[in-house]
Amino acid sequence: MRVMTALVIGLSVLSVAGCPLGREATVAQLRTDNPRVQCDTIAQVARDNDKTMVPELIDLLDAPDEGVRFVADAGLHRLTGKRFGRPCELDAEKRAANVKQWRQWWETEGRAAAGVPAPKAEVKTPASTKQTTSTGPSKERGS
Repeated sequence: MRVMTALVIGLSVLSVAGCPLGREATVAQLRTDNPRVQCDTIAQVARDNDKTMVPELIDLLDAPDEGVRFVADAGLHRLTGKRFGRPCELDAEKRAANVKQWRQWWETEGRAAAGVPAPKAEVKTPASTKQTTSTGPSKERGS
């Protein structure tokens, strides 16, 4: 029943025009613990054909809520044309394998095919190499 409800919600949201969110807001809504918000946001991502969100949708294939997993799978299929099983019907162990397969596909083929650049690696600077600048002792006004 939950899957059917999520399907109806997801499909109805897919058919309604919406205002696209910024990337940070979209990611925040996908990561919320509210399944309804997650499903609505997945539908918006699919409607906007935002392939940069594929990794976020892949993460949702292992969401606690079966409906979210179902809508994430549908969104991924719409964005990529791919389907690697039905995560909403799999047990936790098989879902983990499914997510791993999706991630591997995204990194080896999907990202390039979608024209999405790899994320920039953070450059970490060791504390010993940080330079500080000193402007000398501070002077207070009125003293």
